[in-house]
Order: sequence, then structure tokens, then C-alpha cells
Amino acid sequence: MDQSPSDNQGGTQLEDMTTYPPNQDPPSTANDNEALSHPNTDSGATDQSIHTNPTPLTSAANTPPNQPNNVESDVPEQSAQDNAASPAQSPQHDRVPMVNRSLQYFRQSAGTPCSRCASMKLTEAKFIISEYSKHQRAPRMAAGSTSDCPLGDLGPDGLGLGPHEFRLGTLAQLHGRREECPFCGLAVSSLNDQCKWFIQNGVKTEEDFYMADVTCFVSWQIDGRIFRRNDNGDIIGSQPCTRRIRLRWEVKAPLEFGELYDTYVVLMAPRNGGKGLFLGRPLKNVKTDAALIRRWIAYCEDSHGEACKPQTQAVPLSKTFFGVIDITEMCLTKLPHGKRYVALSYTWGPKGHSLKTDQKNVRELLKSGGIRNMEILMPRTIKDTIDLVRDLGERYLWVDSLCIIQGSDRSWALNSRVMDQVYGNAYLTICAADGDDARSGLRILNTDPLVADGNAKEQSLSQNISQYSPNVRLMSNQPAENYIRKSVWNTRGWTFQERLLSPRNLIFTAGRMFFQCRCTARSPDIISEDESAGWSIEFKDSPLLMLQELPSRPLSVYKQALELYMARRLTQPKDILAAFTGMGNLICNALGGSLVYGLPSSHFDWALLWEPRDAAFARPSEGGEEFPSWSWCGWKNTPTQVMEYKDQMLAGCEDNLHAWLMRHTWITWYIRDGNGKLRLVWDGKSKTKPTHEESTWKGYHIPHDVDSQTHDKYGRYVERSERENRINKSGIFELILDECPYGVDITGELDLNTDARNSSTERYMPYLQFKTWSAFFRIQEDPLSAGDARDFRRYSILDYKEDWCGTILLNKFWVKLDKQDPNRDLNVPLEFIAISDAKKFSDSEYNAWSHYIPVTRKESSWDLYYVLLIETKSGISKRVGLGKVFKEAFENSCQDEGKQWKEFILG
Repeated sequence: MDQSPSDNQGGTQLEDMTTYPPNQDPPSTANDNEALSHPNTDSGATDQSIHTNPTPLTSAANTPPNQPNNVESDVPEQSAQDNAASPAQSPQHDRVPMVNRSLQYFRQSAGTPCSRCASMKLTEAKFIISEYSKHQRAPRMAAGSTSDCPLGDLGPDGLGLGPHEFRLGTLAQLHGRREECPFCGLAVSSLNDQCKWFIQNGVKTEEDFYMADVTCFVSWQIDGRIFRRNDNGDIIGSQPCTRRIRLRWEVKAPLEFGELYDTYVVLMAPRNGGKGLFLGRPLKNVKTDAALIRRWIAYCEDSHGEACKPQTQAVPLSKTFFGVIDITEMCLTKLPHGKRYVALSYTWGPKGHSLKTDQKNVRELLKSGGIRNMEILMPRTIKDTIDLVRDLGERYLWVDSLCIIQGSDRSWALNSRVMDQVYGNAYLTICAADGDDARSGLRILNTDPLVADGNAKEQSLSQNISQYSPNVRLMSNQPAENYIRKSVWNTRGWTFQERLLSPRNLIFTAGRMFFQCRCTARSPDIISEDESAGWSIEFKDSPLLMLQELPSRPLSVYKQALELYMARRLTQPKDILAAFTGMGNLICNALGGSLVYGLPSSHFDWALLWEPRDAAFARPSEGGEEFPSWSWCGWKNTPTQVMEYKDQMLAGCEDNLHAWLMRHTWITWYIRDGNGKLRLVWDGKSKTKPTHEESTWKGYHIPHDVDSQTHDKYGRYVERSERENRINKSGIFELILDECPYGVDITGELDLNTDARNSSTERYMPYLQFKTWSAFFRIQEDPLSAGDARDFRRYSILDYKEDWCGTILLNKFWVKLDKQDPNRDLNVPLEFIAISDAKKFSDSEYNAWSHYIPVTRKESSWDLYYVLLIETKSGISKRVGLGKVFKEAFENSCQDEGKQWKEFILG
């Protein structure tokens, strides 16, 4: 029956309950975007038509409780032709077609939007930005400014373009209007997945979720961008071509499982077959198969240039410890020269899995058919991946459990050092983020309704599509990261670098599939198959984006990567360094130098200035591995306890980091190598030279014509008054290790028999040896921390006159232990060592000024030291905390010796 429009909002409700605009015929059986939905016919057997089994229409009685009653299934009837077996289904094939899942499409019949939603006056023209040949759209309409509207109401032109937010209503209000208002229903349904997560991770009900104190704000966001190229076809920039609506959910009272992520509303492509880059499309019109994946990869290969090309280094491909699976011969083999391979990133699960290569079976697995003979032990994820790689037309696959000899410390060590190259050289990395372990498979491609553990898994994939007005059909959408961040795979330490190091990722999570490279992101429900498709909100929050900064700001990438990595979990805590080494190597290629227990040697003084986010505890020795207190790897991490570089601590030194390193640091850092000899942490002779061009971010530098009588071993000029300590006596050490008690041997040359880029844990003992200034001070809890419930608290540093001279954050439990330990008394001064110059106190560190030095706060600059509070036992000192102290305070030490130039071993 007809439905009267109101304010030009509404449409015609057809008998099948699917709503279309007035005067528009229902769509034919052709796809909405035929060019995008039908792969080329020359793609091979896997390009054959693959059909889906329809889901019966959902009656009002059976409507899910969080869906409006007038929602109907939008899956077309299955024809007799659909039931005919395709070539891939013939008996000669040993598996069902790769796609055989139940797709359920929800569409709310067009009605009259509520007054608030109608006042947005959404038009097709507002979603489209540029005149672009691949868009078919209505003429542009004017839009007013939301910010000019009183009390959050909108003006005559509706929701204005720009970042201005419009308060749509509370979640409870939207939920109450969902059956009558198509946009409210769309907004509520966009939270379906987050509601499921809420219920799974809490003790509340669905009603509690929708009645929570949450408010929805809407605003326009720039979305899809198309590349701009020069005459040579190189990418030189981009320009926006679409917008989407952001739904921001403001949570007033915290929910048990945390915040609500932003969701989005996108314009659907026209039903008449018109094209629309970055617009939505029904999944029923897209074959989610190998042909679509090949097209995504082809666009990346052909149009993204060097940005997405795998690395071409010979290592590890030329090494005898590196091998792959030949999925044609089903055996392990050396990768043939010039051939490419696919890598798998997945989670084993707490119990691991049965099919692994070890020293007992490796010779059998090297034989043709060796892996096929053990296929019964193969977990579903690896099995699905092999099938997918075969469908993609690729032959070689790298999987850690099969390609690394399990139980061999040597094989593990050799391979773990070069993970940046294993994943960085991969043609494609398949990221299996469905489920909790290796038995979960790739759900969107999985044709078997049962998984290995025998529990039925939901295979339906839903879309939320609504007819806002006769000419505006909308779909709610979540970026890939909303799904990825909820996966177990995303919490694991090893998968962090596996994803980041790979030029291209095909990610399977929550029964969905996403493609991400270093330039763009693609998903089946957003049209993106075009060589000009660049960034979109689909790419939002992807950690791959930070790699775009690597050539110009590698230390910024290091800081971001460390913070993300430290929130991950490791089954074996001793892997804390190994699981970061690949990413660290990639960063060090840009910085120059190498990793030293996770810290970049080229900027070592800066690298020591990390801090825990909250109270941290030392990491114990694990499996014979010792971790130093001076590196972040020496402290336990959790998803909420990470080590990071804080802006307030680094205030001033990063304004020109290279100048700070060369003018405001002085320690010549040595480290004990595996033979107990002292080696320079940075010797200026690294095989890897910095690739970044920003001079203010460069590390240490030794000029070609440096005078060793005036410059130290890091290339820093030394004032005449300091040359006795820093140059003449810099190489004289007396402190010994128990393991090496027969003196101190210094070797200044880098061990050329070991690849410099891998100079990390395997080469070094966890001991720094150096000389610097020492002084003793007392501490007391800062009055500003009184009543603070946190375990990480600020303490004042006091000189011998009890004057405030600095500040430090400490674990309150360490302080309490000191109070309880009869051998330690906080009234006894503690030792602090100066490690570099600090420019100023931030307001959070010191919000007053007592004129400890005779200048105003505004005039003070570089009058402070960065200091480490240390405790020393048996000649080995350990870091307790990082703080700042006035330089002048070192003359007011709490011990009679005063300020001293001393030698230390820091472990």
C-alpha cells in the first residue's frame, strides 16, 4: 500500500516489504554494481558463480529483540539454477565451494523519520564531495551551519557540513523510536555487535545495554579519498570525494566492558547499476571469494607503486633455516629463487595444536605428500588457509608451526630475528582473527557449519540498511578496527609485528573479511575496486597508518609501536624482545644503528627516558633469559600497564632531538657482550645508515674530521673542563662482573661476524657500564598525591637542607617495601645518577616555583638533569624510577662526599 510522505521523507512500500523510492522499479536480478560484482571470466576455475543459501523471511514474532518489528529479510528467492551444482561443487572436488554461508540483510521499511532525524535533511548531494566520473548523484544542495542553531536544533538546511555535532538523543530514546523512525533504527542496529560484546563480557542484559546512560551525537566526516598522480603515474596526494555520518556514543556512566566505539552511516550506491566509489553495496551482490581478493591485490600491485611492494632483501630467503610449504606437493621446501609466498598470522591457542614440525618428523615433511599424510592433525585455520592460497593461484605458504623447527632453540632464534623480513617479503599475509585458537578457521569462507570442537557457529552476516527518504538509502557501518580490536588475535604479542610488517593483509575476523595495505583498505560492503581508491574511514585507527611516518619520523613510529605492543599478551613472557625484534629492525633501518634490548642504539640517551603508565614490577628471569631494569623489556606489562614515552617527561628535548643528543648528553655507554667484553652501545660504524631526512630527528653523528682530543666516542664536543673525565679517563673501568672477575676488557670494534641489525639479546649481557654524576637525596610523598588511589605516585626529591629540588614517580609498593625492610630506611638518602640534561618541569611535575635557582621559571632552561633513582647490590645497580632534579642540587647532596663522578654497572 502507499504511504504518504512527510517533508519529502518516505517512499513506497512494496508487497515484499522491501522499500524503494516512488517511481522507481524494483531492481532486476543484476547486481547493483555489475562491474564490481562479477570478476573477469579469465580468472580461472575459482571465478565460477558461487551461490548462497537464502535465509527464510523473519516474521514479526521472530524478530530479534534489538530490531524493529517491520524489518524483513532482503535475501532473494533461490532459483532452480542456483541449486544446480557449479563446477566447484562437482563430485570430483574434495571440498565444497569456499563461500557457502547464510547472508541475512535487514532493511527497515521506509517510513517517516522522527522530527530530529528529519531535521537533518540528509540528501545524496551531502554525501558526495567532488565532481567525480564514478559517482552518479543529484545536484549539490546548500547546507547550513549546525553551530548557528540554538539549543542543538538544526536550521532550515539541516545537518551542516563540517565537524559540528548534533545531539540525536539518548540511546534509550533512539531505541524507543527504532520501529517508527528509519534513521533511529539504523543507529540502534549499528550497535548490534557491541551489544553482543557487552553481554558476553559482562553480567548485564540487552535491556541494560540499551537503557545505559549513553547519548548519540552525529556529525559529518570526510570519508573516501581518491589519489592524485603526476604525469608518471606516481601518487602525489589525494582529494576527498565522499562523506559519511559519524555516530559518536558518549557514555556517561562507565559500562562494564569499556567505551562504545564510533559507528558510521554511509550512502548506498544507486540500485539502477550506477557506480559509486566508497558508497555502500548489499553483500548479496558481492561474491566474497578468491576472485574478489585477487582483484584487491591487483589494484594494490598496479596502482600503489613502491609503498606496498614487499622487501627485496636476500635475507632470509637465501638462508638454509628459512623454508615454506609447497601446497602443490604438500611438503616443506626451500623457496625457489624469484618465487613469492603467502604468510599466515594466527593464534595457536592456549593448548597449541598437534601438527608441528620437529626434529623427529622434519625429514618426512620434506618429502612430497608429507604434509598431506598428516592432514588429519591439521587445525582448521591452517587447512582453510591452504585452500585459500590454492584458490588465489599461489603455491608457497609460510606457517610458523610448520616452517620453524619446533623444540629447537637454534631454529627459533634464527627465525625470530628476521620476522621483519619473513612478513615484510610476503606477497600477502592472511590474518586469521576469527575465534580463539587455530581450530576456528576462516569463518566467512568456511562451508562447514561445525568447527573442530563440535560446537555450531553462527555463519550469518548481516547488514543494516534503511530507506531514509525516496532518494537516500543508508547503511550503518563499522570500520575494520572495531572488529579487529575485539579479537583474541589482536591481543597476542607476536601478531602485532606480523600485521605491521606485512605490505598487504587479508584479515578475517568476526565472520567478516577486510583487506588492508599501506595505502588503502577494502571490504566487501563498501565499493572500492578502483585504481584511484585511497584512504577512507575504513582505514581509521589501523596501525598500518603509522608506517607512513617511518621515512620522516621513525622515532614517532617507535613510540607508537611500543605503546601498542606493550598492551599485548605473550604465552611465553620470555618472548618479550623476540616478538618486537622484527618491528624494531624495520624502525632501526630508518634510524640507523641497531636494537639493544629493545632500545634504538642511535638515540640511546633518549631511549632511556621511557616510563610505565602505572606502577610496574620487575620482570623475573624467564627460561634463562635475563632482562635489564634500564629497558622497558625488564618490566612486566599488561593490557593496561604499558611502557611509554610521556610528553611531560620529554618536554623540550624533542624540539630538536639531534641537537639535544649532541649538546645535552655526555655518557659514553658501553654494554657487556656475550664474551663479557665491553662494547660501545653505538659506535658510529653500523651497517645500517639512517634513511630519514629530518635533521632535527637524527641520532648521534661523528664528523669525518672529528678530533678525538675534543670530541667523545659519540661525536659530541666536550668542554675543556670536562675532558679529563669524559675523554682522558673514559676508557678506564674497574668494576667487574662475578661471571667475568678477571678484569675489564674493552673492544671498540663491532663484531662483523654477526649481522649488525640483529645485535640484541643473543649478543649481549644485560649490563650497561659507564661513568656519570652521582648524588644522594631523600624522598617524601608529594602533597599533590595525597589521597591518590593509584599505585604510581609522585614523590618530592629533597636535598640535605630539606629543600625541594626535584620530582619522581614511583611505585608506592616499592616505597612500602622500603619501610618494611629493616635493611632499608627512607630516612637514609637514596642514590640518584644524572643521565642527561632536561629542559624544564612540566606543570604536572611542578606547578610552583620556589627559586631554588636564582632565575624565574620562564627564564629557566636546561637547568635540570634527567635522573635515575637506583639501588645497588653486589656491585650491580638497578633502575627504580626516572625523574628530574635541579643540576645545582647535586652540589647539595645528602652525603658528605657531595657530587661525585662515578663508575656504574646498570643491570
